[in-house]
Amino acid sequence: MPFPEGFLWGGATAANQCEGGYDEGGRGLANVDVIPHGPERNDVSRGLRRMLDFEPGYYYPAQTGIDFYHRYREDIALFAEMGFKVFRLSIAWSRIFPNGDEEEPNEAGLAFYEDVFRCCREHGIEPLVTITHFDCPIHLVKKYGAWRSRTLIDLYKRLVTVLFNRYRGLVRWWITFNEMNMILHRPFMGAGIVLEPDENPREAEYRAAHNELVASAWATKIAHEVDPENKVGCMLAAGSYYPYSCRPEDVRAAQLKNQEDFFFVDVQARGRYPGYALRMLEREGIDVGMTAEDERILAENTVDFVSFSYYSSRCAAGDPDSVGGIAEGNAFAGVENPYVRKSDWGWVIDPLGFRITINDLWDRYQKPLFVVENGLGAHDEVLPDGTIEDDYRIAYLREHIEAMRDAIEQDGVEMLGYTTWGPIDLVSAGSGEMEKRYGFIYVDRDNLGRGTLERRRKKSFYWYRQVIATNGGDLGNIPKERLMAGKYDDLARSILENVGGAENVTSVAHCITRVRFKLKDESRANTPKIEALKGVIQVIQANGQYQVVVGNIVEDVYDAVLEAGGLAGGGSAAEDEPEGEKTVASVIIDLISGIFQPILGPLAAAGIMKGLLALFTYFVPDFANDGLYTLLYTVADGFFYFLPVALAFSAARKFRMNEFTGVAIGVALVYPTMVALTSGEVLGSIDLGVAGTFSWYATALGIPIIMPASGYASSVIPVLLMVWFGSLVERWLKGWMPAALKMFLVPLATMTVSIVLGYLVIGPVATLITNLLSAAFSFIFQLPVVGAVLGSALVGGLWMCLVIFGFHWSLIPISIMNLNTLGHDYVLAATIGHGFALGAVIFAMYLRNRDERFRGIALPAMISAFFFGVTEPGIYGVALPNKRAFVVACLSSAVGGAIVGMTGALMYISGGLGVFNLLNFIDETPGGAGISHMVFAIVASLVSAVLAFVVEFVTYRPDAEEGAPELAPVQTEYERGTVCSPVTGSVVQLSETADPVFSSGAMGAGVAVSPAEETVFSPVSGTVLSAMPHAVGILADDGSEVLVHVGIDTVEMAGDGLTCHVQQDARVTAGDPIVTFSKAKVAAAGKQDTVFVIVTNTDDFASVQPREDGPVTAGSPIIRVTR
Repeated sequence: MPFPEGFLWGGATAANQCEGGYDEGGRGLANVDVIPHGPERNDVSRGLRRMLDFEPGYYYPAQTGIDFYHRYREDIALFAEMGFKVFRLSIAWSRIFPNGDEEEPNEAGLAFYEDVFRCCREHGIEPLVTITHFDCPIHLVKKYGAWRSRTLIDLYKRLVTVLFNRYRGLVRWWITFNEMNMILHRPFMGAGIVLEPDENPREAEYRAAHNELVASAWATKIAHEVDPENKVGCMLAAGSYYPYSCRPEDVRAAQLKNQEDFFFVDVQARGRYPGYALRMLEREGIDVGMTAEDERILAENTVDFVSFSYYSSRCAAGDPDSVGGIAEGNAFAGVENPYVRKSDWGWVIDPLGFRITINDLWDRYQKPLFVVENGLGAHDEVLPDGTIEDDYRIAYLREHIEAMRDAIEQDGVEMLGYTTWGPIDLVSAGSGEMEKRYGFIYVDRDNLGRGTLERRRKKSFYWYRQVIATNGGDLGNIPKERLMAGKYDDLARSILENVGGAENVTSVAHCITRVRFKLKDESRANTPKIEALKGVIQVIQANGQYQVVVGNIVEDVYDAVLEAGGLAGGGSAAEDEPEGEKTVASVIIDLISGIFQPILGPLAAAGIMKGLLALFTYFVPDFANDGLYTLLYTVADGFFYFLPVALAFSAARKFRMNEFTGVAIGVALVYPTMVALTSGEVLGSIDLGVAGTFSWYATALGIPIIMPASGYASSVIPVLLMVWFGSLVERWLKGWMPAALKMFLVPLATMTVSIVLGYLVIGPVATLITNLLSAAFSFIFQLPVVGAVLGSALVGGLWMCLVIFGFHWSLIPISIMNLNTLGHDYVLAATIGHGFALGAVIFAMYLRNRDERFRGIALPAMISAFFFGVTEPGIYGVALPNKRAFVVACLSSAVGGAIVGMTGALMYISGGLGVFNLLNFIDETPGGAGISHMVFAIVASLVSAVLAFVVEFVTYRPDAEEGAPELAPVQTEYERGTVCSPVTGSVVQLSETADPVFSSGAMGAGVAVSPAEETVFSPVSGTVLSAMPHAVGILADDGSEVLVHVGIDTVEMAGDGLTCHVQQDARVTAGDPIVTFSKAKVAAAGKQDTVFVIVTNTDDFASVQPREDGPVTAGSPIIRVTR
C-alpha cells in the first residue's frame, strides 16, 4: 500500500559532515571542525580532551567533508534524480556569524545557503533546515564557555532572526537543534562543552541543555512571527529502551533511560519541565538557571512537530554488569539484547523497535512526527564493473519503511515524512570515518581523506527512486539490467542531448565498442562536447554513421541511450531518414556493418567453442566419440550452419522489411530437402573457369536449379541479395495492395517470388560473385614469391587503419565466404598480430608513463586489445593521440601478417578475437594441418608483440619526460561574485571584438582580453562543465557559469597548437592553469588569439559588470556579478 498523499520522502545530511570549505567564504572555526579522526575523537567529542584548534599529527575530516560546499549542485541534482520531495540539511553557524557574536552576518555565507535552497527549489525539493546540527563557533567556546552561558541564547536569537528573514519563502520547515539529548553523551560535540577538572559534568550538561531549550523556544516564537507559514520542530535521537527482562529492576532501568531522552521533547512539545526531571535536578543539586521569563517562553512556544532519528532500539538492566556485553548505537550504549541482529559496527538492527519507538512518541506527544534520520552504516565494495551491490542496505531500509507504514496504517500515527541518513556517503559523526557508508551515492573518499570525491550511484539509489516514485508502494528489488543501464544514465542523456536530441535520431545500433547513430542532420551534433564527456573515447563520422566510441561499456551505454531517448526496439526512431549524398562505398560499408553487428556476439562465441573442441580433440581424439562432444559441437557449428537464417533476420531489419518474412527466406536456403538435392545425381554442369563450375540437381519447369556443391548452408552473399530483393518486392506490394489483403498476401507473394527467383536466379548470380571475389583475392595472395607475404603484410598493417574508418567490415563477409567455399581463410588470418601489437605498445607506454589518469585509461585498453581483440579503446584512447605509437603498432602488425603469409598459416574457423583468435587456426579435418598453423599464428603474434613493445619502450617519451614545462598556478584576488582575468594582457570590450556571436552578447555578458602570454588560468573556483582544447566551461561556486574561449574560430584548428589541462567534472581553483596555446600557430592559421570570458547565465544575476579597458594581469578581478 502507498503512503499517505503528500508524504515527504527524502534524505538528510549535516553541514559538519559533508560541507567542507571550513576556511572559505569567510567561515569561522567551529567545535565540529576540531574533532579529529582516530582514537582521540571519542575523548574530544565527550569534552574530556581539550582541543580547540587544529593540532599537528591529526586528520580533521570536517575540513573537507565530501566537498558539498563546491558540489552541492551536482549532489542536489542526484537527489532530484531519485525524486526527493524534501532534503534535510543544516546551517553552519560560523558561516553566518564567523565568531558567533558579530553584530552583522557574513553575506558570503548567507548567499551560499540561499544558492543551495534555490537549487533545491529549482529541482522541486523542499528544504528542511536544521539551524544547529552540533555547530558552535569556537570563539563562543573560548570566550563564553559555549552553551554553559546564557549569552548564547541572545546570540542564537540573533542568528535565527537573520535566517528566518533572509530565507522567508525559500524555507518553510525548520528544526532548531539536532539530537539535543546528545549533550548528555558527547557534550563537546553536542554543545561545545569542554569539561573542567573541578566541575560537576551533569550540572554543566543540564545547564547547557536548559539554555538550548530556551533558545529553541525563542526560535519557535521568532519563526512564527516572521512567517506564520513556518513549521518548527524539535529533534530527538530516539530508540526506545527495552527492559532486559521482566524483573522490576530492569523495567525501572528502562523507564529511567527513556525519561532521560524524553525530557528534551517533553519541554519542547509540552512547554514545561516534567516532574521527574525537576525532582532529579533537585536531588542532584543542579541549578539550570531557570527564570520566570524562561518558563513563560517555554510554555507559549511549543514546537509544531516532533522529528527524530532512529537507528536502533536499546536495552537497559538494573544491574548491567550482571547481564553480559554492551551494545553500541549512535553514542547511546546499552546492554546487549540477545534477540536482535547487529550491523558491521555492532549497532542493533531492529525494525519492529522502529515501530515501537514511533508509537511511544505519538502516544506521548500527539504531535505530527517526522523521521529525519534512519539508515545503515556499512562497508561498501565497488565491484570491477563499477557497481555497488548494497542489498544489505536495501533490506535494512525496506524493513524499516514497512514498520513505519504499519505504524501509520495499523496504529494511526500521523507521519509527515521520512529522510534517510544520509542519501550520500559522508563523514560519520561518531567515528569520523568515511568508510562507514550510509548513502545511496558512493563518494570516493577514505578514512584518511584520500580519493577523487567522484560520485557513483549504488544499487540502493535506483531502489529508493522506485520507492519514492510509487510513494512507498513498491519496495521490491531492482533488476540487474536496469542497474547496469542506470550507471550510464548521465552519459546517455549527455550524448543524446549533444547529437541533437532523440528527435534528430533516425536509428541507433551498436557494435563491440561504438554506439552508432544515424542522424537526420549531423550538423546539429556537438562533436567536441561529446568527445569531452567522461566515458567517451572518440567520435567517428564515417559511412553515413555518427559513431560514438565508448569501448567495453558499449552495451550498457546503448541500453541507457534507448531508455533516455524513449527509442523503440533496436533503437529505431522515426523512419523518415533523409537521403543525403552518399558514396557507393559508404552505402556498402553501412549495409555490411549494420547487418553483421547484431550477430557478432554469437558468431564469436560459436567460433570459440569450435576452436576449443578442435584443440581438445587434437590431444584427446576419443572425446569426439562422446555424446557431450556432439552436444558441444551443436553449440559450435549450429550457428554457422544456420547462418543464413540469422543474416536474413538482421538484413530484413536493415532493409526495413518484415523480419520474419526475411527469416522465411533464410530458412528456405537451409531447408533439408533442398540441401539434400546436392547429394543426388548431377543433371548437368557448366565450367566457367576461374568463376567455378556450376551444377544443377533438379529443374523447375525445365529451368536448372543451380546450387553450390554443399548447398547454401553457412553462405553469406546469396541470402543478403535474396532479402534485399524481397524487401523491394514487399515495398512494391505494400504500395498498391488494399489494406484488407496486406496482412497475408504481402508475405505470401514476397516469400514466393523471393525464394523461387532466389534459387533460380539470385542464388547462382550470388555464387558467381562469391567465386569471382574469392578468385581475385586468391590471385593477389598467390602471386609468385611475394604474393602471400606482401598481401598478408598489407592486410595486417592496414587493418587498424580500416577499423578507424569502418572499412574493416568489407573484409568480414569475404572471410566467411572463403571459409564456406575453400574451407579456410587467408585474408583475416593476416590480422592475427594487430591486437597483440597494439596491446604491447600500450603496455610499454603504461610502464613509462607515471600519470595516473593516463594509466587508468591505458591498462583496461591494453587488456581489451591483447586478450579480447577489442582494439577501439586502445586505438582512440591511447595510440592514435600519440600518432607515433599508432604507427609502431601498425608496422608491428604488418610484420606479424608477413609471417603468416610466409608460413602459409590459415584460419579454419571464424570466431573469437584476441587470444581466442589463435584457436581459429586449428585444422580439425582428418589428415589436415592440425595445430601447426596455430603454432605459426602464435609465433606471428609473439613477434608482433615483442617488436612493438621493444620499439615503443625505447622510443616513447611521456610529456613530462620531454621537458614540458610544469604549469604553476597564479595568485588571484578571487572571491564569490568575482570573475578574474584568465590571462595577462589588455582588456577589450565584447562589442569591439571580431566575433559576431560574442560581440552581440548572445552568449551572455562578459569581456575579452588581448593576451600577452600563452597560458590561460581559471578565472573562478568551481567545477569544469566542459573541456576542449580551445574552450573551457566552469560552474563557479557562486552559481555563475563561466566560459573561457581562446581565440576566434580556433575550433577549426582541431586542437593544433592548443592544449587543455583540465577534464570535465574536475575541480578547479581560481588561478589554476586550464589551457596553453601557441600564439604563433594561431596566427599561422589566420586566427585571432583574443581570449573571451563570458558569464553564460547572465540572466540569473541582477548585474554582470565587466572591467573597463586597460592592462590587466592574470588573477585580478575582471567581472563582478551581483544577484
